[in-house]
Amino acid sequence: ITRNFSFKILARHMTAHILMLQKISPNKINFLFFIATLFLSLMIQWDPPVWTGLGDPYDYLYQSKISLLDKEFYFPHKTAHFYPRPFTVPLFYKIAGSDPDKIIQLQIFIHVLSAFLLAYALLIFIKNEFLKYFIIVIIYLLLSWWNILGWTIVLLSESLSMSLIFMWIASFLILYKKRNTVSFIFHLLIILLLSFTRDNMPYLLVFFYTVLFIVSFFSEKTLRKQYIVFM
Repeated sequence: ITRNFSFKILARHMTAHILMLQKISPNKINFLFFIATLFLSLMIQWDPPVWTGLGDPYDYLYQSKISLLDKEFYFPHKTAHFYPRPFTVPLFYKIAGSDPDKIIQLQIFIHVLSAFLLAYALLIFIKNEFLKYFIIVIIYLLLSWWNILGWTIVLLSESLSMSLIFMWIASFLILYKKRNTVSFIFHLLIILLLSFTRDNMPYLLVFFYTVLFIVSFFSEKTLRKQYIVFM
């Protein structure tokens, strides 16, 4: 009898929570997850820093200190103590004032923002309400996995590259669904930033949009001109 009574209480509590959840829209839940995940992620300890024994972070930091008006920032030359990198990562480092602690905080923010945008983009396509909440939870759990989140405290291109890949997927889905000027410009900006994170990214992006351009002759034709621009 006691066990049955406990199950009834549990069932009532679960029903109440489900009804309460249904009153909150998926987009609001997504925003709440964004705030909570950002807050918890910023509490990660990165002292002592785990990147000081690597060589690449110092190249990124050196390049980030070059003026944006200097072509060396975008097309740097190799020297005895400096190996040039694509400009996106140094650009974000410059935004953070070339301060390692602020860079890590910025990487965490961009990382969690990518989760928010990816969830938002997928919600546009999903009709089932329960599945919307499920997708939100899965995305934030996936991006909170330490094998992914752990890169945010390292001064390398991995964190920003992954974040921009997630944002690229999200911006493409938003563009495909909404097809307006704002979504087009946003996707184009993400493409530009993603192209200059790693040396192989431009080839992958050109290949992707070339395939879509070819496929557009047989199915979807409305975005053909945009694919040419993206290439």
